[in-house]
Amino acid sequence: MIQEEFPLIDELKEMIKPYKELWNLCAEYKEKYEDAWQKGYLKFLDPEEVESDHKRMLSTANKLLNRFENLKIPKP
Repeated sequence: MIQEEFPLIDELKEMIKPYKELWNLCAEYKEKYEDAWQKGYLKFLDPEEVESDHKRMLSTANKLLNRFENLKIPKP
């Protein structure tokens, strides 16, 4: 029923998807940076996990950058 009332809803969901991914990436970075990496105890940090998280976040950021450039949508 909702699909019939709002035919563009799926298209709009796809349009906001990159912004949601960017928001989630920023929230994850803020959480890890403030709670674990900066204010947490150094002895509890797993260097391999920190490196893995950093690489994954950087990769996601680069993919989002390319997506924003290619989709011709308003940039955040």
